[in-house]
Amino acid sequence: MKKNNIIQFFTFIIVISLYACSGSGFNSPEAVGDQIVSGLKAKSVVVALKSVVTKSDVEYMMEKSGFPKTLMTVAKSEAERMQRNFKNNMDRQLKESDKLGIDWNKVKLSGWKKSKSYTKQGLTKIDKIVSEFSHQNNRYRLTISDIMKAENGWVFENGAVYLHKISK
Repeated sequence: MKKNNIIQFFTFIIVISLYACSGSGFNSPEAVGDQIVSGLKAKSVVVALKSVVTKSDVEYMMEKSGFPKTLMTVAKSEAERMQRNFKNNMDRQLKESDKLGIDWNKVKLSGWKKSKSYTKQGLTKIDKIVSEFSHQNNRYRLTISDIMKAENGWVFENGAVYLHKISK
């Protein structure tokens, strides 16, 4: 009896661990944006990186787009390239935010507006989500481009994060 309970407990732990480590993915494109903003607030690319595609997401994209299985070996390097691009872009946005004196912990976004979703090569995508905010008597627009629905939910694909000053 006791042995069965121990086996069930460890099976449960393994299943939960696999689920928790099964890749990125959020329940909505707006949640991807919220995660990126969390990274800006924390001044942490690592926090924001949780919204970016993983190797399993790239494999899913390739499979849905009809790539031959023989090309699946490039999935890891493609995911790493996308993550590297994202890190560079976020570093630029953090520097730009500092230069403009934006304290992200004091920013209240107006909510996300998203472009219409579409399906291309079997993948559901959104070109961009946009939010505006005021800070120190200036208005800004935060645009996040290229969001895709992967196997585990919505992720930042290979676009960019843009911060624009729109008025005084």
